[in-house]
Amino acid sequence: MLLRTSNPSALAVSLADAKAHCRIDHGEDDALLGQYLAAATRLLEDMAQIFARPINLELRQDDWSSPIALPAFPVRDVTGITYLDEDHAEQTLSSAAWYWNRVNGGAEVRFDDDVTLPDLSNRPQAVRVAFSAGFDDPEASGSGDDAMTVPDERVAQAILVTVGHWYENRETVVIGVASSEVALAFDALARQLRVFR
Repeated sequence: MLLRTSNPSALAVSLADAKAHCRIDHGEDDALLGQYLAAATRLLEDMAQIFARPINLELRQDDWSSPIALPAFPVRDVTGITYLDEDHAEQTLSSAAWYWNRVNGGAEVRFDDDVTLPDLSNRPQAVRVAFSAGFDDPEASGSGDDAMTVPDERVAQAILVTVGHWYENRETVVIGVASSEVALAFDALARQLRVFR
């Protein structure tokens, strides 16, 4: 189970870019556009299985599998591993016992060969890996590490197509040619960006 442990405040696409895309030259709808940008970004993240903004996550699983595959892209850092011991108390696994590395489509946590992993609780999700993922916030100074920058314009385009459609169609939309074209455009972009593990 993958849990979001933070709510990103950063936007993957700037409000200025969304306003330009929607041809808006006033500030009356800035809050609405911000909501649309956040929702469209979350939709893309869920469909493409990438994280367009920095976020903290926790992977929970029942046992000590090795390696532990982290189902997120791109992984920024692994910050800790906790577990429930046989008495169901939460414990922290020493950082000397494990290491992580990026792999195609995500990252893996592995355990040192000489480590004896502790016995676990019989409760579900006894192993918890805390990590951060997501591309750099494009508005933050100091961003720009090649591994953490948004890969290309398809991320922004998928978000902008969706935001533009929602802005123009604020009420329930009857499925028709226009809404189908937007859905197809978004779906095509999300499929191209999807990370398979």
